[in-house]
Amino acid sequence: MKTGRTNWYGIAFLFLFALGSLSGCAGSQSAVFKDIDEITGKPIIPADTQYDYSWQRKITIASDQAAEPITISANVFMPEALYAGQRFPAVIFINSWFMNEYEYIRQARLFASKGYIALSYSCRGWGRSGGTIQMWGLPDQQDFTAVMDWLVANTPVDENNIAACGISYGGVGSLFALTLEPRIKTVAALSPCIDAYNSMFGNETPRRIWGGLLVFSSKGRLSDWARALYTNTMRGENIDEVRQNTYNSSVINFADRVDKPVYISHNFGDYMFPPNYTLEYFNKLDVSHKRLDLNLGTHFSHEGPGLLGGTKNDIWRNVHAWLDYWLKGIDSGIVPDREKSAVITMMRKGTDRSGYGERAGYTADELRTATLYLRPRENGKKGRLSTTPNDTAATDQISSARYSGAKTGTPLITEMFEDFGILHKQPTFNIRRSKAMLWQSEPYENGLHIRGNAGISLDLAHYVNVRDYRSYPYSYYYANLYAYYRTYR
Repeated sequence: MKTGRTNWYGIAFLFLFALGSLSGCAGSQSAVFKDIDEITGKPIIPADTQYDYSWQRKITIASDQAAEPITISANVFMPEALYAGQRFPAVIFINSWFMNEYEYIRQARLFASKGYIALSYSCRGWGRSGGTIQMWGLPDQQDFTAVMDWLVANTPVDENNIAACGISYGGVGSLFALTLEPRIKTVAALSPCIDAYNSMFGNETPRRIWGGLLVFSSKGRLSDWARALYTNTMRGENIDEVRQNTYNSSVINFADRVDKPVYISHNFGDYMFPPNYTLEYFNKLDVSHKRLDLNLGTHFSHEGPGLLGGTKNDIWRNVHAWLDYWLKGIDSGIVPDREKSAVITMMRKGTDRSGYGERAGYTADELRTATLYLRPRENGKKGRLSTTPNDTAATDQISSARYSGAKTGTPLITEMFEDFGILHKQPTFNIRRSKAMLWQSEPYENGLHIRGNAGISLDLAHYVNVRDYRSYPYSYYYANLYAYYRTYR
């Protein structure tokens, strides 16, 4: 065998093989992009194209415009370009309360595989970000602008197609982003806090369980003013100050500034952030396109499982469809009319035990308001709900602050079970008539379909006839409660 001699035939063969391989790659690439956009001159990529992507962790973003400059912790999934100069739509994920920048990691991967830049970050006071929790006051809003600036400066983002998305704390952050940041095109807000004041002290009643959970889970990083809000609310003190300090943290006060498409999901049993305020906000929005999905379950419970990834969860399936429509121009079926749409859907209780049951949509033209009148109780028994006005003046009395046997279920648990078709039912036979007032209608032959929550108007007075025990942060009153029946002539 001869050695030390260059094998020119072998080199030539390898060169031709490599050239053929490159030609084959170029040919297959051009086959994928056989359609060219006549306006932009760029390849038209099929909607179902799957992208390879990279993941950058432990990113730090400087936010130095706020009174307390900090660094924000973030991570980003980046799809790999299929042609030179390709730009991508982007989704900015904002963490929920108690969570950090890795909360949406599985959904972020899925979006990246579809050709989105998916950036997730921790708000100040959470995760590895600096500062204290500001409850979406001005510092949080300035931080979001810093995140936007970093995204534009460091990624191949299409600046005309950027969305914000988040659950709970991240949901309200997304709505604020749409209100304050002109570069945001649309949002998907899930279980957001719409009205901070009424969520904390609605009907002049502090949310003790939910408020305690929020403070406990803040890991000692609440700002001084946010902690003072909680203390004043629980004590029922300085309420005017509470109302003033929560004004700028309540997106319901800025609904008139929104002029872009909005998607919201909320849950019926959310007693932390009641859905009635979400519906009020939705009705105030004067935008060309908006959608509200109302689900069974309590706060976070319906959307939370979707964080495990995929689009089996119906709300996350809608989030993908909404963003695909607005950021990619894909007709995903989520918007029924290109000119204008306002859609509300509601999950029907007990229609499906999988948690993603039948939905009922409605329009304002289909709604009717029904009024039922309270008739006085006879001999302390149950009263009657009548379709005709009351014509008998009377007074009812019960002893309040005692267990009556009437309940709406177990906090948190009952609402979660409803999401899986397990409904709470309240029997009336074990309600103590001396401790509770009960009114009941005649049976409805064809049933009664209720949309939203029923309301009641009563003339009430109370007389404290025992004593007032004051033990911070709660006060206990043992009283007699009187109801006065109006007469209608």
